[in-house]
Amino acid sequence: MRGPLILVVEDDLDTREAVVEVLRREGLSVVATDGGQEALDLLETCRPHLVLLDLDLVGLGGEEFCAAQRTLPELAATPVVIMTGMNDPPQLGAALLRKPFGIDELLAVVARFVAPDLAAAAPVP
Repeated sequence: MRGPLILVVEDDLDTREAVVEVLRREGLSVVATDGGQEALDLLETCRPHLVLLDLDLVGLGGEEFCAAQRTLPELAATPVVIMTGMNDPPQLGAALLRKPFGIDELLAVVARFVAPDLAAAAPVP
């Protein structure tokens, strides 16, 4: 692994690929999925440092993912950043990235949780 591991959970392929590419360019390790159930499985097997989570997923949604994560004592403290275009999203996660978001916003929020050295490269929105 090159850097802290980030789990990206996003059902929109273009958004998922863009987020993964940006994070990898910054030297972070990334695993990505389009579904909440697979994300829970990856959370347990990969033990990421941070989860970037879309709320509107097919099957197990983002809210259900967060509820299930809280029942796993060894993983409940893993920070989750909610990525959503909702006008009034539920109060979940450690931070919120409102879609559409830019590279600077993405890097700033990731830097808050796993890569403080990125903070100098990404202005806080």
